[in-house]
Formats: sequence, C-alpha cells, structure tokens
Amino acid sequence: WSSAATNIQDAIDVANPGEQILVTNGVYANSSREIPYSGVTNRVVVAIPLAIASVNGAAATWIDGGSMNRCIYLTNGATLNGFTLTNGYSQSDGGGAFCAATNTIVTDCVLTGNRADGNGGAVSGGTVNNCLMVSNSCNFGGGAAYSFLNDCTLTGNSGLYGAGASWATLNHCQLNSNSSGSIGGGVASSTLNNCTLLGNIAANNGGAGIYSTFTNCT
Repeated sequence: WSSAATNIQDAIDVANPGEQILVTNGVYANSSREIPYSGVTNRVVVAIPLAIASVNGAAATWIDGGSMNRCIYLTNGATLNGFTLTNGYSQSDGGGAFCAATNTIVTDCVLTGNRADGNGGAVSGGTVNNCLMVSNSCNFGGGAAYSFLNDCTLTGNSGLYGAGASWATLNHCQLNSNSSGSIGGGVASSTLNNCTLLGNIAANNGGAGIYSTFTNCT
C-alpha cells in the first residue's frame, strides 16, 4: 500500500486488460474524465475489462460524483464489487453507473442520491447483483435502474416512467416506496420474477407497475 495510487483512475490507467484493482477504504471524490463525444464527465472511467473491488465493502469505500460527474463508466466485461456510488449526475443515462453491456457486472454495491437527465438514475445497463438503490432519480424512465437486476432492493426512487425500474428484468428483487410523477410507481415495461412490491405510487396509472409481466410476485 505504500506505493499505491492515490485515486482509482490512476491505477486503472496503468492496468492491463483482465487485471484486478483493489481499492482501500475512503471517499474517492477527485478526478474527472469525459467519455469521448458523450458530453458526460465521470469520476472513474473503466475503458478496458478490469475487475474493480473494494477491500472492505460498500460501507467503507465510496465514489462521490460531487453532483456534477457520473460516478463510474464501465465498459464491456468490466466488473465493480463493493462500493457506495453517491451524488452522481449524468446529462444522459446512468447517474451512478453506466454499464456498456450485459456482461458488465455490478455486485454488492449501494447506489444512493444519484440522478440522470435520461434513464436509470442509479444505473443504466449491465447486470446488477445484490445491490441497494435508495433515493435516486431520473427525468424519464427507471428512477433507480434500466438494467438486468438480481436480488436487489430499490427504495424511495423517483422518475416519470417506472420510478423503480424501466425496460428491466428483475429477479428476486424488493421494490419499496418508489414514486412516479406519471406512470409505473414500481416498474414500467419490465419483466419481474419472484419479486415483492410494497407502497409504490404513481401520479396517474400503475402504482405497483405498468406494461410489465409479473411471475410469482407479491
């Protein structure tokens, strides 16, 4: 650790594809990098397939977007494990995290207080496992997520079309107290398997959800 990088991006920039980067405790709130031609700045950009993991989990390791940057961009094949992503902002999709493909994996993370002008206030794209998404928002669909979700909890998120999730697949997830300004308090245009939805509301139609398929759900 005596010779470790002092921010996550510096370590990523010298890594080779397929390597792992371990991140110790702290709040990482420095650096800003734009994805070319996107107009979106990111606190961390993972442009090659790397495994980014915290040493002691989400409670001890934070990436803070400072309300001006998306927390992290993850390319095809990249993985993120054990971080809190907070105060992220995107002028397009994915305020906390943008995942470039379904083989981009986010696991054991907390995403809170992120927002997007487009879809997926917390996360857009990718496969998200065992994550907690609280108080995220977007201006269109998926206040929390626009992704493939497994064993996740979505609480207190807001958006116009599916305050919890939109255009998503959810397996064994909990959606609680999400609030839509239009339709789909819990979800919109999604597929849900073995999920529980409680106390979600919509200003117009579909408090639990709308335009979605529910199998073995409560």
